[in-house]
Amino acid sequence: MSRVTLGKIERGDPGVALGNYAKVLFSLGLLERLAAIAEPAQDKVGLQLEEGRLPKRIHLPREPWKPDDRMASAFEHRDLDAALKNRGYASRRTKD
Repeated sequence: MSRVTLGKIERGDPGVALGNYAKVLFSLGLLERLAAIAEPAQDKVGLQLEEGRLPKRIHLPREPWKPDDRMASAFEHRDLDAALKNRGYASRRTKD
C-alpha cells in the first residue's frame, strides 16, 4: 500500500477501496471492527432513513368472500332469500 493511499485513509477519503481499510484494520489488530461497520443495527443514520421510508399505515389484504355453510347450501338450492334471512338480512323481494 502506498503512502498516498494511507494518507487518504487517515483523511477519510471515500475513494479508497474497502480492502485497503481492511489491511489497515488488520495491521492494527482491529479487524473485528470491520464487521461492526456492516452491522445494520449499528448504523443510526441508516436506521432513521429507513424508518422515514416506512408507510404510515399498513393495509392488510382482504380475504376473498366465501359463503359459509348455510349460504352454500342455499346457493345449491337457489334459495338466496333463505340464506340472507339466516344471516339476519331482510328479504330481497319486496312485498306488495
